Amino acid sequence: MRIMTWNVHHFQPLKGKSKILTHQMLKLIDSVNPDILCLQEYYDQTNRRIDITDSIKRIMHTEYAYFQPVKKKYTGIAIFSKYPIIYKKNLNNSMTACDQCIIADILIHGRVQRVYALHLQSYFLPLKQAGQSDLTYAASVVNSLKMGFIKRSRQVNQLSKEIRTSPYPVILTGDFNDPPASYTFHKLSKGLINTFKEQGSGYGSTYAESLLPFQIDYILVPKNTQVQHYRVVRQKLSDHYPVVADISK
Repeated sequence: MRIMTWNVHHFQPLKGKSKILTHQMLKLIDSVNPDILCLQEYYDQTNRRIDITDSIKRIMHTEYAYFQPVKKKYTGIAIFSKYPIIYKKNLNNSMTACDQCIIADILIHGRVQRVYALHLQSYFLPLKQAGQSDLTYAASVVNSLKMGFIKRSRQVNQLSKEIRTSPYPVILTGDFNDPPASYTFHKLSKGLINTFKEQGSGYGSTYAESLLPFQIDYILVPKNTQVQHYRVVRQKLSDHYPVVADISK
């Protein structure tokens, strides 16, 4: 079974990219051919020229999809599956797209797997204002980091409790906005296998907009799972690279 997770940046062109980016992103999804696809910062507005949801369904040859938008907006998280989705739930009714989590119970060859797709709190570092001193700006950056850490820690603690109550084996995917050495990753990966650790190599950088190798997007799977293959697709179509893992029992 092939799992893919990707923060698609609202399908909006990055700086210097053309407006045909959506077609290129859909083509990439088609080339990867995932069985389960989890998308963060998903954008689904019906007055677009391209119906993205219908396009992905056609690409994956499926009708099984769950999109949970942020309240009164078109941005959120989506799960597409070639296998039947028998239950779905939104775990966070947040007003922003940066701290959301949805679940889908998916029936795979007679067994149910609970798939989590999440996007945790970003830091939202402030821009330096004209006339602002270095000391004042540094203090504002430290405060933003502190507030981001506090908010994300609360989200992680709540989510960790939710995961432990799952009646089914858990597959956890998404944009954690934190590296492998963080409290976030340590807490959420407990009892699960990190697919990168099993079959990845190098730094495993998933954030495309930094010169530093930041790994912040993950696919975590149950302990009794065999990870056959892992890769980060190095195509800069979003500010994040897609992550793909092939797993089996």
